[in-house]
Amino acid sequence: MGHDPAARIQTMILSHWPLVAFSILVIALTPGPSMLLGFGLAAQYGARRSLTAGFGLLSALMAYAALSLAGLGALLLAVPELITALQWFGVAFLLWMGLNALLGARTHTKAPPDSATNAPALRRLYRRGLLTAIGNPKAMVFFTAVFPQFIDPAQPVAAQIAVLCATFAAAWSLAFVAYAAAGALLRRRAQARTGKPLLQWISGGVYLSAAGLLAISR
Repeated sequence: MGHDPAARIQTMILSHWPLVAFSILVIALTPGPSMLLGFGLAAQYGARRSLTAGFGLLSALMAYAALSLAGLGALLLAVPELITALQWFGVAFLLWMGLNALLGARTHTKAPPDSATNAPALRRLYRRGLLTAIGNPKAMVFFTAVFPQFIDPAQPVAAQIAVLCATFAAAWSLAFVAYAAAGALLRRRAQARTGKPLLQWISGGVYLSAAGLLAISR
């Protein structure tokens, strides 16, 4: 049994998996552009629309993971101009979202709290998540630097990559749902007291904070 490749892979995965899952969860729970986007969208539009953006975020993150694990991540990171351009694209996109939310707070003060008239279509929210994650190349740094440490080149690599990516997706999704739930809770409480304008102000501030975090990140 000790010479069975499948058994060796299983043993290796079980020995590393708790550490990998815990590390990803802790990193994901740290406030960053992706999680702040989830919180802000849930506060502004509700949990369902926030989770739609979450799918967009996760799609881009998985694309970054694939590039990194295929060896292209290191090549891309060797071009600092590209990384800087992606980062400032993300900053500009989050700034646009923040200013748009703040302007909405000024122009829709009469909208009823539960009005969905100005809520973006789900495909637009998916695209917002996708573009936000693309504009945060730190994810590629994480995948390139961390994931290879848990891969044994002497064992079938594809199975190990699949487990690592699935673990990342599950842990990241858990953290995102937590942020979205917090935003949705804030939305319900704010609607009961003050209505939509306050939610727009809060969401705008959250998006601008996310832009600031991304701008100063290295």
